[in-house]
Amino acid sequence: MPSPLKPRHSGGRSGRPNDTTTVLLSTAESYDKNEKANRNRRKEKSQFRFLIVLIIVLSVVLFYLSSTKNISWGSKASTIQKKMEHGASIRHGAKKATAAKKEGEESSDSSSSGDNAGNGHDHGAWENLLADKKLVRKVRSLDAKVRTHKKKPNMIMETDPEGLKLTKELQQWTYKLFTQRYGPYKFRVILDLEFPESIPDFKESKGPTGQVTIQMASASLIPCSVFNFLEIARTWHSGSFHRNANHVLQAAAHSDVKKSMPFQEYSPEHAHKKGTAGYAGRPSGPGFYISIMDNSVNHGPGSQQHHNPHEADANFGDVVEGFTDVVPRIHSVPQKGWLDNKNKIKIVKMTIVYNKEDGTGEWHEWGGENKDKYEIAQAQDSPKKK
Repeated sequence: MPSPLKPRHSGGRSGRPNDTTTVLLSTAESYDKNEKANRNRRKEKSQFRFLIVLIIVLSVVLFYLSSTKNISWGSKASTIQKKMEHGASIRHGAKKATAAKKEGEESSDSSSSGDNAGNGHDHGAWENLLADKKLVRKVRSLDAKVRTHKKKPNMIMETDPEGLKLTKELQQWTYKLFTQRYGPYKFRVILDLEFPESIPDFKESKGPTGQVTIQMASASLIPCSVFNFLEIARTWHSGSFHRNANHVLQAAAHSDVKKSMPFQEYSPEHAHKKGTAGYAGRPSGPGFYISIMDNSVNHGPGSQQHHNPHEADANFGDVVEGFTDVVPRIHSVPQKGWLDNKNKIKIVKMTIVYNKEDGTGEWHEWGGENKDKYEIAQAQDSPKKK
């Protein structure tokens, strides 16, 4: 009988796996291992790069925060140091002022005493400055109250009890500020004028310039009006006579004084007679005018409106020099009413002069250290611009 068939191995004649298959399997396994290793290496490199970037970013942030903190602390330290130095200078000035004052009182030599008093005044500048600033704050507070009360419907400040109380208090504190800043003297303001070529006598011997001197009314009578005009003169920038009317010569005033008067301060003891100077408008100021005729009716109580028989323009002084020669030149400009630029008379300068309270001494220019001191006081106490 034929012998039974034996099963064959798939690997070939010998019955073992094929060599080609083995090689392929081995290569595939090797490739998988290499690919896995490459992926791991790329992942590690990516993580490493991310770590480096993170470190750099954190370093930059920390450096920025550190710098900002140092600047902030540096600014605070600088501010604190300035405040300490400022306080020290005030205390130092006050101590020297007190010492100089005692030395002046104890000295029997009158000339030596005068010198010591002068030194005490110099070193006491800070004390005067602080006193001025306190008064300024008080006056500003009352000024705001008066303006607010005046705005109430149908308000007549001249008869309203609360209005009278507020205005009287404002006058009292303004007078204190007036004497603190300017002194207990009689004052005049000299206006230096520049005439246009259009006036008839421009080419004659009178020339292109002229002066008008206004003497301030008593500050005890109308303190707000007088103090206000001295402030206009002290901080004068520019202005001109820009209206040539039959009854007044009106001027525009550009200075640090921007607001009108808080109320219509008026006294019958200083009425709007010929040759007086008053504030233009309702409310009055800072523009002003010179009356070239009696304006008691035109600008006195009950004028320019019907609801208040007591209201009048605020006024502040009298023309004591230049009324008979310079004022007519202003009025001679060849245009009436509001003037064109070519016909305006410029006020190029205002000068404050003072005398003894009774006016018997010589007139001296108000300025120098006093003026500088109070300009500093006003600058330091001025509201910050928004």
